[in-house]
Amino acid sequence: MKLNFDATNDWRPDGLVIKCIDAHTEGEPLRVILAGYAQPAGNTILARRRDLETNYDTLRTALMWEPRGHADMYGCLITEPVRQNADFGVLFMHNEGYS
Repeated sequence: MKLNFDATNDWRPDGLVIKCIDAHTEGEPLRVILAGYAQPAGNTILARRRDLETNYDTLRTALMWEPRGHADMYGCLITEPVRQNADFGVLFMHNEGYS
């Protein structure tokens, strides 16, 4: 019996693909979000964090909670820099919110 199922088409809402790299350092997991996640609005890192909390928290829970994450999961979103002398910005998140 052959199942008529294509996970790449049937499980993605509206074709959403979020690209991540999972790391494990000194016993701590970290999911580095590289692409496909909403880029937050704001001129400061705190304003960007508030934008994520207000408008895109479902993406955080999708990546940090079961079945893709777990109670000790941490993640970070690479963003555009907020300062001229920076190469990038970063926002940290976990199963309960943002750091």
